[in-house]
Order: sequence, then C-alpha cells, then structure tokens
Amino acid sequence: MNTKTKSTAFYVASSFLLALGISFPAQAHVGLHFHEHEQQDSSTETSSSTETSSPIDIYDFLNGPIPTAITDYVAGLDDISATSLFYQDLETAWVAGGRISFVETGETTNEQYTLLDVVVVPGGGTPLHFHENEAEWFFMLDGTLEFQLEDQTALTPPETLIFGPENGKHAFRNQTSDLARLLIYYEPTGVEDFFREVGQPVTDPFNQPPVNPEELLEAAPANGLIFPSSLEFAGNQFFTEEGSSVATVDVIRTGAVEDIVGGSIFLGTGTEIPIEFGIGESFQRVNIPLPNDINTIDLFLKNPTGGASIGLLADQAIIRTRSIPESSFPVGLLAFGTIGAGLMLKNRKSNQWNVERSFMFNSSKTKSSKTL
Repeated sequence: MNTKTKSTAFYVASSFLLALGISFPAQAHVGLHFHEHEQQDSSTETSSSTETSSPIDIYDFLNGPIPTAITDYVAGLDDISATSLFYQDLETAWVAGGRISFVETGETTNEQYTLLDVVVVPGGGTPLHFHENEAEWFFMLDGTLEFQLEDQTALTPPETLIFGPENGKHAFRNQTSDLARLLIYYEPTGVEDFFREVGQPVTDPFNQPPVNPEELLEAAPANGLIFPSSLEFAGNQFFTEEGSSVATVDVIRTGAVEDIVGGSIFLGTGTEIPIEFGIGESFQRVNIPLPNDINTIDLFLKNPTGGASIGLLADQAIIRTRSIPESSFPVGLLAFGTIGAGLMLKNRKSNQWNVERSFMFNSSKTKSSKTL
C-alpha cells in the first residue's frame, strides 16, 4: 500500500483496534479537538491569550491513510502498555524525548519506511522541529501526549493517529506523571541514521542518563531534521518574594539563532512587554513589573517576529508571590524546554537556572547495546 500523502495539513484519526483484537475501549472516534493559537504580529493589540476550539479532520482507523505496517505490528502485540518489556527483543536507544525501539528500518523494508516503538517518560518530548525528507505518522498506544502541529495543539489519548507531512512543524510532550507509548512511522526511511548517531545505550529502561546536546546540533541538519527559531517560557511557574515590585521571567529560543527575532509577553493585567533575541542569543531574562496587591499573574507568549514561532507547549506561565525564598524553578524545564535549553547552551554556556526532569542529546556516537 502506498501510504504517501500529498496533503500539507495535519490529520488526526482514531482506531477500531477491537477489530484487531486489541483491548482498547470501543469507540468510533476519539473526542479530539485541536486548539488554534493565533500567531499574531506585534501590531495586534491584545491583553490576554485567546484560542478557539475547532475539530480538524478526524476519520476512523480502517478508512484513514494509516500505514499497514502500524496495523500489522499492533495486531501482533500482546501488551500495549508503556511498561511492557517489548524493547528487550529490539534494537533500542535513549534519544532526547524518549526510549526508541527500532521495529522496522530501511535495512528490513528495502528503504521504504521506518517504524519505531517509543516510550516517553514524564516530562519527555521534543522541541518544535520539522523533517525535510520524511512524512510521519504518530499512533498512541498508552498514556497521553500533548502535540503542537503548526499553530494548533491537541491532547492525544490512546487510539489517536496523527499524520504530519514533510516540512510540517511539530512537537510533543508528556505533560503527565505517567509513561506514554506511541508508534512513529516515517516514510521514506533514513531517519534512523540520526537516532542511532545521537542515541545512548539503554541500561535503565525507565530512566534516561544525562546527555549533551552538542551532537544534536551537529547531526540534525545533515539528516534533514530542522529546529526553527521558536520562543517559549523556560518554566511554567516563576516566583517572587512578597513585597517585590518586579519579578524575573526566563524565555528561551530553541533552534536557529542566525536571525534577530522577537515577541511579546502579555500579562493577564493587560500589560504587553516586548522581547528581542539578537543574532546568536537564545536566552532572555525579562523583568516583569508587579502591580500592588496581586499574588498571581498569568503570562502569555505571543506575536512572534522575525520569522520565529511560538512553542505552544510552553507559551503560558504564571508568576506567584511567596513569603519564603525558594528556587526560581520549582517545576523546572520539562524535556521540551530542556532540549531547547540544550540548543541554547551551545551559544550560551551558563548555569543560571536549574533543570529538572531533563532530557538532552548525547555526545557519544555509540550505538545502542541491543541489536536486531
């Protein structure tokens, strides 16, 4: 079956896995909606975040453009849970964002496609990026991920299928406290070369070892993997001491740093604070004026300029007032932001802020410890 699709849109589908003997709940469609985010320019006046919920193309598993490699593999699974030990019989590696097992590669498919079985730990995921050479299908087996697809976001529970074309910007993150498992299908093949180059051996199947982002930056472009300039908050909560008139908020730029880009932080109080990243800059610490008698302030990143995008999985944050000094990042960077921080650290080596639940790319060029 030719699974190539010419569409430039993203699609979401749900499956009738009962037809395959898989014990998902019976349902015709996942109740999935994308939330459209307005990527406004700096001339647009707004005082709060606005988003509209609208359904996109949803179709069932059997009639949608789903690769047969996915249906065949799922039909043969005895355990679809994220804690399954399926990986023990497959070539497996830790890569930023999750634990990747190679089900099919170019070597076994005559260079036609690649199929990965991926477990994403809490906080794991990828920053905004796109593939120049491959279209992708993401099929959720267990848990829930949040996806950004161009200027939309969606939660993807089990039974959800997402299609993304070549050059379609996307990201995903596990915002929950549980493991998530999904299949990722690429057509044509070749992306496995990148994962093997930056992957790390699996010694602990549920805890990724510390890694270095340098190799990601070196290996990605040669493999058609592009990280565009994208702005996001470095955490979802920022704290200031009671009585302070100013709070500090950190914004990072993931991906390309060759251009001057900018955006705006909008406060729930209606104030707009412009930000700008110069050439080579990937980090901004922004002072936020605090109104009197307000204990919390909502923050929204909007209005990207200079060709930048907004990382919609980290475009909102909150400032909280506290009476006892604490770390500026009680939650820390989630993996999506952490990988972005890794991209930033190539140009700005600093230890000004703490990183928790972090996953970055490895500087080792060794392959995984398991082979087909």
